[in-house]
Amino acid sequence: MHNSTTASIERWWRELFDIDEALWSSVTVVHPHGQLGQYAGWFVAWRDAGVHVSAPSDADADDVASLRNASLHELQQPAFWHAFARQRGLEVIGPGVHRYLDEDPGTPAGVREADVSELRALEDQVEVEDWWECGFDESLDEPGVVAFAADGGGAVLTELDGAPRNVTLLVAPHARGRGLGIELGRAAASYAVRHHGYARWRSRDTNVPSTRVAQRLGFEAYATQLAVRRGSSEA
Repeated sequence: MHNSTTASIERWWRELFDIDEALWSSVTVVHPHGQLGQYAGWFVAWRDAGVHVSAPSDADADDVASLRNASLHELQQPAFWHAFARQRGLEVIGPGVHRYLDEDPGTPAGVREADVSELRALEDQVEVEDWWECGFDESLDEPGVVAFAADGGGAVLTELDGAPRNVTLLVAPHARGRGLGIELGRAAASYAVRHHGYARWRSRDTNVPSTRVAQRLGFEAYATQLAVRRGSSEA
């Protein structure tokens, strides 16, 4: 990625975790949340030789201290966080990978900008789990969403760092297997790069199709992130 893009991304992560020091070079536990405010859970991300954890205001002081004393290796293992969650009656959301792209992948034919109302029709064409996994249940209601549609699928750009840069897409079962996800992702990513400098793609490790689409479009893996909280809402 371009240096200016990397600088913008790193500023966003520093502000998210409310830290001034260099990113990804040590273990940092922030308590209580900074920019995450009243987020009802633990928010964790890691890359290279660093792990950053943001703890809710009601987190137990002993839990916070134990994480500050944990090793880098431990905190970068999903198994560690699953054990942490089980002991406290919580759930792990993720992990997923944040990927970024700042080169225009090109605008495909057959995908058009659309009103978000057009994408709501997809809810009746997919499994509940797919609708929840892609986040359309919440993202379609966000302000400033930019939507794209094609027969059997849709994509949206939601806000990231003050502009629509975050790519989310969904393809109905009857339209899968013909590259529609790539074309929808290409349209959304192209718009974000051309108008706002870069695009972000988040997907769980277990979502292989989404990961493959992001890789084919040229998104670069940047950091792994998970959350520990109650319920099953997306982190």
